[in-house]
Amino acid sequence: MLPGSPATAELPEWWHELDGDRPVVHVSQGTIDNKDFDRLIRPTLDALADRDVLVVAATGGRPVWELGELPANARAAEFLPYDRLLPKTDVFVTNAGFGGTQYALSHGVPIVAAGDTEDKPEVAMRVQWSGVGLTLKTGTPTPAAVGSAVDRVLADRTFRDRARELAARIAEYDTFGIIESELESAVASARLRLESPVG
Repeated sequence: MLPGSPATAELPEWWHELDGDRPVVHVSQGTIDNKDFDRLIRPTLDALADRDVLVVAATGGRPVWELGELPANARAAEFLPYDRLLPKTDVFVTNAGFGGTQYALSHGVPIVAAGDTEDKPEVAMRVQWSGVGLTLKTGTPTPAAVGSAVDRVLADRTFRDRARELAARIAEYDTFGIIESELESAVASARLRLESPVG
Protein backbone atom coordinates (compact mmCIF):
# COMPACT_ATOMS: atom_id res chain seq x y z
CA MET A 1 0.00 0.00 0.00
CA LEU A 2 1.76 3.08 -1.25
CA PRO A 3 1.23 6.55 0.23
CA GLY A 4 -0.13 9.22 -2.04
CA SER A 5 1.77 12.40 -2.75
CA PRO A 6 0.32 15.72 -1.59
CA ALA A 7 -1.85 17.22 -4.30
CA THR A 8 -0.26 20.60 -3.68
CA ALA A 9 3.36 19.43 -3.85
CA GLU A 10 5.44 22.32 -5.15
CA LEU A 11 7.76 21.43 -7.99
CA PRO A 12 11.29 22.81 -8.14
CA GLU A 13 12.17 25.35 -10.83
CA TRP A 14 14.30 22.78 -12.67
CA TRP A 15 11.46 20.23 -13.03
CA HIS A 16 11.15 20.79 -16.80
CA GLU A 17 14.69 19.43 -17.23
CA LEU A 18 13.35 15.96 -16.43
CA ASP A 19 11.76 15.95 -19.87
CA GLY A 20 15.07 16.31 -21.68
CA ASP A 21 17.05 13.72 -23.64
CA ARG A 22 19.32 12.61 -20.80
CA PRO A 23 18.49 9.56 -18.66
CA VAL A 24 17.29 10.56 -15.18
CA VAL A 25 18.97 8.94 -12.17
CA HIS A 26 17.24 9.59 -8.86
CA VAL A 27 19.16 9.12 -5.60
CA SER A 28 17.84 9.18 -2.05
CA GLN A 29 18.87 7.96 1.38
CA GLY A 30 15.28 8.10 2.61
CA THR A 31 13.92 10.19 5.47
CA ILE A 32 15.65 8.48 8.41
CA ASP A 33 19.13 7.29 7.41
CA ASN A 34 20.07 10.62 5.87
CA LYS A 35 22.27 12.25 8.48
CA ASP A 36 25.46 11.58 6.52
CA PHE A 37 25.13 12.28 2.81
CA ASP A 38 28.57 10.75 2.26
CA ARG A 39 26.96 7.32 2.67
CA LEU A 40 25.13 7.30 -0.67
CA ILE A 41 24.06 10.64 -2.12
CA ARG A 42 27.52 12.20 -2.37
CA PRO A 43 29.14 9.06 -3.87
CA THR A 44 26.35 8.99 -6.46
CA LEU A 45 26.76 12.66 -7.34
CA ASP A 46 30.52 12.20 -7.66
CA ALA A 47 30.21 8.96 -9.64
CA LEU A 48 27.88 10.41 -12.25
CA ALA A 49 29.27 13.96 -12.47
CA ASP A 50 30.92 13.36 -15.85
CA ARG A 51 28.20 11.17 -17.37
CA ASP A 52 25.48 12.28 -19.74
CA VAL A 53 22.68 11.83 -17.22
CA LEU A 54 20.59 14.11 -15.04
CA VAL A 55 21.03 13.21 -11.37
CA VAL A 56 18.14 14.17 -9.10
CA ALA A 57 18.75 13.99 -5.35
CA ALA A 58 16.16 14.15 -2.57
CA THR A 59 17.53 14.99 0.88
CA GLY A 60 14.58 13.64 2.87
CA GLY A 61 13.88 16.98 4.52
CA ARG A 62 17.45 18.07 5.15
CA PRO A 63 18.57 21.43 3.70
CA VAL A 64 19.89 21.05 0.17
CA TRP A 65 22.94 23.21 0.91
CA GLU A 66 24.23 20.44 3.19
CA LEU A 67 24.97 18.40 0.05
CA GLY A 68 27.77 20.80 -0.80
CA GLU A 69 28.49 21.88 -4.35
CA LEU A 70 26.43 20.01 -6.91
CA PRO A 71 27.90 18.82 -10.20
CA ALA A 72 26.60 20.61 -13.29
CA ASN A 73 24.37 17.63 -14.15
CA ALA A 74 22.75 17.38 -10.70
CA ARG A 75 19.62 18.89 -9.17
CA ALA A 76 18.34 18.55 -5.61
CA ALA A 77 15.33 19.21 -3.41
CA GLU A 78 14.31 18.34 0.13
CA PHE A 79 11.27 16.37 -1.03
CA LEU A 80 10.01 15.34 -4.45
CA PRO A 81 6.57 13.93 -5.37
CA TYR A 82 7.34 10.32 -6.28
CA ASP A 83 4.11 9.85 -8.20
CA ARG A 84 5.36 12.53 -10.62
CA LEU A 85 9.12 11.91 -10.43
CA LEU A 86 9.33 8.15 -10.85
CA PRO A 87 7.56 7.99 -14.24
CA LYS A 88 10.41 10.21 -15.49
CA THR A 89 13.17 8.19 -13.78
CA ASP A 90 15.43 5.66 -15.53
CA VAL A 91 17.32 4.34 -12.47
CA PHE A 92 16.70 4.74 -8.73
CA VAL A 93 19.78 4.67 -6.49
CA THR A 94 18.45 3.97 -3.01
CA ASN A 95 19.45 2.89 0.47
CA ALA A 96 16.99 0.03 -0.04
CA GLY A 97 14.25 1.36 2.21
CA PHE A 98 11.15 -0.80 1.80
CA GLY A 99 8.79 2.06 0.94
CA GLY A 100 10.98 3.73 -1.66
CA THR A 101 11.82 0.40 -3.26
CA GLN A 102 8.14 -0.56 -3.55
CA TYR A 103 7.27 2.87 -4.91
CA ALA A 104 9.97 2.58 -7.60
CA LEU A 105 8.84 -0.90 -8.56
CA SER A 106 5.22 0.23 -8.79
CA HIS A 107 6.42 2.58 -11.54
CA GLY A 108 8.66 0.01 -13.26
CA VAL A 109 11.91 1.76 -12.32
CA PRO A 110 15.04 -0.43 -12.02
CA ILE A 111 17.12 -0.05 -8.86
CA VAL A 112 20.67 0.20 -7.58
CA ALA A 113 20.40 -0.66 -3.88
CA ALA A 114 22.91 0.21 -1.17
CA GLY A 115 21.68 -0.51 2.35
CA ASP A 116 23.19 -2.10 5.44
CA THR A 117 20.83 -1.29 8.34
CA GLU A 118 17.40 -2.54 9.47
CA ASP A 119 15.76 -4.63 6.73
CA LYS A 120 17.73 -2.94 3.96
CA PRO A 121 20.25 -5.73 3.25
CA GLU A 122 17.36 -8.15 2.66
CA VAL A 123 15.46 -5.67 0.49
CA ALA A 124 18.65 -5.04 -1.53
CA MET A 125 19.22 -8.76 -2.06
CA ARG A 126 15.61 -9.20 -3.19
CA VAL A 127 16.13 -6.39 -5.72
CA GLN A 128 18.97 -8.35 -7.27
CA TRP A 129 17.34 -11.78 -6.89
CA SER A 130 14.19 -10.61 -8.67
CA GLY A 131 16.19 -9.13 -11.55
CA VAL A 132 14.95 -5.56 -11.13
CA GLY A 133 18.36 -4.17 -10.25
CA LEU A 134 21.64 -4.62 -8.44
CA THR A 135 22.77 -4.58 -4.84
CA LEU A 136 26.05 -2.96 -3.87
CA LYS A 137 26.12 -5.04 -0.65
CA THR A 138 27.03 -2.04 1.48
CA GLY A 139 25.47 1.14 2.79
CA THR A 140 28.57 3.15 1.96
CA PRO A 141 29.54 2.33 -1.63
CA THR A 142 32.42 3.97 -3.45
CA PRO A 143 31.68 6.31 -6.35
CA ALA A 144 33.24 3.72 -8.68
CA ALA A 145 30.83 1.03 -7.46
CA VAL A 146 27.80 3.28 -7.86
CA GLY A 147 28.90 4.44 -11.31
CA SER A 148 29.52 0.91 -12.54
CA ALA A 149 26.14 -0.31 -11.29
CA VAL A 150 24.23 2.62 -12.79
CA ASP A 151 26.02 2.14 -16.11
CA ARG A 152 25.11 -1.54 -16.12
CA VAL A 153 21.44 -0.96 -15.27
CA LEU A 154 21.12 1.75 -17.92
CA ALA A 155 22.80 -0.41 -20.57
CA ASP A 156 20.93 -3.66 -19.89
CA ARG A 157 17.21 -3.31 -20.68
CA THR A 158 16.56 -6.59 -18.87
CA PHE A 159 16.44 -4.71 -15.55
CA ARG A 160 13.87 -2.23 -16.85
CA ASP A 161 11.80 -4.99 -18.45
CA ARG A 162 11.73 -6.99 -15.23
CA ALA A 163 10.84 -3.90 -13.18
CA ARG A 164 7.95 -3.23 -15.55
CA GLU A 165 6.76 -6.81 -15.18
CA LEU A 166 6.64 -6.32 -11.40
CA ALA A 167 4.85 -2.98 -11.84
CA ALA A 168 2.14 -4.80 -13.79
CA ARG A 169 1.85 -7.42 -11.03
CA ILE A 170 1.67 -4.72 -8.34
CA ALA A 171 -1.11 -2.96 -10.29
CA GLU A 172 -3.17 -6.17 -10.21
CA TYR A 173 -3.44 -6.09 -6.41
CA ASP A 174 -6.58 -4.63 -4.90
CA THR A 175 -4.78 -3.69 -1.70
CA PHE A 176 -7.75 -2.18 0.08
CA GLY A 177 -9.95 -5.08 -0.98
CA ILE A 178 -7.45 -7.57 0.47
CA ILE A 179 -7.25 -5.61 3.74
CA GLU A 180 -11.05 -5.43 3.95
CA SER A 181 -11.37 -9.18 3.34
CA GLU A 182 -8.76 -10.02 6.00
CA LEU A 183 -10.44 -7.75 8.56
CA GLU A 184 -13.85 -9.23 7.85
CA SER A 185 -12.38 -12.73 8.24
CA ALA A 186 -10.74 -11.79 11.55
CA VAL A 187 -13.98 -10.30 12.88
CA ALA A 188 -15.95 -13.38 11.82
CA SER A 189 -13.43 -15.68 13.54
CA ALA A 190 -13.52 -13.63 16.73
CA ARG A 191 -17.31 -13.61 16.73
CA LEU A 192 -17.38 -17.39 16.23
CA ARG A 193 -15.02 -17.90 19.19
CA LEU A 194 -17.22 -15.71 21.39
CA GLU A 195 -20.39 -17.52 20.36
CA SER A 196 -18.92 -21.02 20.59
CA PRO A 197 -16.16 -21.02 23.24
CA VAL A 198 -14.07 -24.20 23.40
CA GLY A 199 -13.57 -25.96 26.77
